[in-house]
Amino acid sequence: MIKVLHIIPSLAVGGAEKLVSDMVEFADRSRFDVAVMRITGTDSFLVEKLTSKGYQVYTIVLDYEAIAPSKVIRRLLRAIKNMRRTYNLLREIRPDIIHSHLSALRIALIPALLCRIPVKVHTIHTVAEKDAKGITRFFNRIAFKFFGFVPVSISQEVAESVKKLYGRKISTPVIYNGIDVQKFSIDQPKRVDRDKTILINVARLSREKNHALLVRAFSKAVQSCPNLELWLVGDGELRRDIEELVKQLGLEEKVKFFGVRSDVPELLSQADIFVLSSDYEGFGLVVAEAMAAGLPVIATAIGGIPEILEGGRAGILVPPKDVDALAKAIVELARDEKKRAELSDYGRKLVAERFDIRRTVREYEKLYLELLEKKKGSKKFRIKGNVL
Repeated sequence: MIKVLHIIPSLAVGGAEKLVSDMVEFADRSRFDVAVMRITGTDSFLVEKLTSKGYQVYTIVLDYEAIAPSKVIRRLLRAIKNMRRTYNLLREIRPDIIHSHLSALRIALIPALLCRIPVKVHTIHTVAEKDAKGITRFFNRIAFKFFGFVPVSISQEVAESVKKLYGRKISTPVIYNGIDVQKFSIDQPKRVDRDKTILINVARLSREKNHALLVRAFSKAVQSCPNLELWLVGDGELRRDIEELVKQLGLEEKVKFFGVRSDVPELLSQADIFVLSSDYEGFGLVVAEAMAAGLPVIATAIGGIPEILEGGRAGILVPPKDVDALAKAIVELARDEKKRAELSDYGRKLVAERFDIRRTVREYEKLYLELLEKKKGSKKFRIKGNVL
């Protein structure tokens, strides 16, 4: 049995966190023993889901407060403390593979080297220049160049950004994120009030998601299509700002805030069009979820989203930060039921073929085995059909 430990800052709700949760849940248990180490201990439904199903979630809580003359020194002492905790955990469970995510590599690097972990993988979840800054970028750079960490990109666009930032000699396999297609392909009766056309956005209310652009575009679109309604699913530091903008534009009766929800598949099934207005994305996991739910998609042409939407064949792409273009796309698709049906059918088929989580997990497991074979040169790690 090959032991894999995912290391991630937290298991709060987000694309990277959902991917880790799914990779644990859909792992091939006949070959891999998979667990998660999170650096912070904030509760979430992802933690509850994993632990309720018997999966191991370790917590290395950042709770160490040292007496020090400056904030920088306190942070340094806290980091050292948590590196030691990570080292102790690695020595205890002795994984064959560690798989870090987001900023967790800077905590995992030194412990992984001291414990001589054979294979070290790090997924880059958005374009490289946004994925890591400052000290995190420094740790990533030396980990990729000198210490055998393999950066995995979640789209071709991300892979190109990795090479641009860290050097053309960096090898970065591309493994597209995946979703549980069956979970989102639910057969649920549509709502009764079909006189409305409901737009839905599922995203954290943070700057890079640019909800202000979406609300302003919606304000323009609703002038041409008064039957439009906008659902915003998610929460974040900009919620009050977006609520204030909705109020300023007189849209309180048209825009509904749902907060963080665990019933996203059900909400998607009751909407008509999915809209994403992000300034940048590595992949756009929620776009694939919307397509699996049968929703036509309008999204900004950034990151890996054009790859998901096949350059516009599987959805409507608009330039980022362009209010008028987004408003126009909303109006045109709201008025064209035939186009919506065509995009819905094509999107469902595309996601099932290319972006199912089972395929994603199998590709990561194949990579693990290839790296183990290369590292150890042992026959027991070679792939022969479905047998180690």
